[in-house]
Amino acid sequence: MNFYVCSTVRHLLFSVLKSASEHEQENIIFMIIDQQDILPSSFNIHSLPQKTNVIFIERKEINNKLYFSFIGKLTKVIINNQIPLSEATRKTLSNRLFFNVLDYPIHFDKISSGNLFLFNDRNKISRIFKSIFSNYSLIEEGLANYASKELKINEKIIRCLTNSKIKKRYFGDSRYCKSIYLLHPEKAPEDITQKVKPFSFINPGVISQYCIDFFKIPDNKVPNYLLATQPIEKKELIFEVYDRIIKHCQNHSIQISIKPHPAEDINQYAKAFPNISIIDNKVPIELIIFGSTEKTNILSIFSTAGIGFENYCERTNLIKDHELQQIDSILQEWEMDINTLNTRINALLSD
Repeated sequence: MNFYVCSTVRHLLFSVLKSASEHEQENIIFMIIDQQDILPSSFNIHSLPQKTNVIFIERKEINNKLYFSFIGKLTKVIINNQIPLSEATRKTLSNRLFFNVLDYPIHFDKISSGNLFLFNDRNKISRIFKSIFSNYSLIEEGLANYASKELKINEKIIRCLTNSKIKKRYFGDSRYCKSIYLLHPEKAPEDITQKVKPFSFINPGVISQYCIDFFKIPDNKVPNYLLATQPIEKKELIFEVYDRIIKHCQNHSIQISIKPHPAEDINQYAKAFPNISIIDNKVPIELIIFGSTEKTNILSIFSTAGIGFENYCERTNLIKDHELQQIDSILQEWEMDINTLNTRINALLSD
């Protein structure tokens, strides 16, 4: 039995892809809906393979039910600090979570023999599931999988006491993480390469058979150029950048649609760009790519949209991948003189 814990629509897509490729097994996908205000009614769960179930969950409800008592508060401390649990304690926690909190009764023998797949092994919900399972695998979250963070003092002490050779924080650096599936395994940090496996479950046939119907994708023709937005704080600056990209496309007779990031309010784009078609922000951009009859061109400031799907799309960013460490200084330069980005916009389509 496979268990997936996901928090974005893109994660849900990847969970469906992997579970559909393993539809001989029973697959249970736990989808967190209160992180990006996802509506369960947006999905056709009846289109999935017979042994694949999607269970919609809410973080607030889980926290309230699991941690309300004194024992619950003690459990929270143990889970948040990732203190290893005995099998008996894991069984008790498992029964509480699946029988009492999620109201989805699964006996611990299935848990102990099952496989857990996470996208972010550091968020609070993932930590709960990690505490129950003896090990887990990680599926790519995005750029964070290829980056590192400095350890906190307490983490340095723990790693010193455990004789760990990993001196920075990485997604999947836990000794309980057995596999990390990446779209670009060759770019993985050296400290975790022994766990890395190629993300090999993208199957156009599976997408056509299950995913288009599951995500209720309308059979509409989408322009071959998409502007992928991002939740960047400098809204006034960023919307000026988007406006210049759109006008540049229009001046070159290129039809373009806006694909807002799932975490953004789609109405702000409808208000700012009333004459531009806007695609539902909850639709995974990967499905739009597969649904297009021609190769899709994704334009953005520095979005990861389409990464790993280069066989089906062209990604073009104003800020190139090798410039990501300089994002703040580049945005500051644009703020001081917005015309400095004209060269980048002119090169956007000439590439």
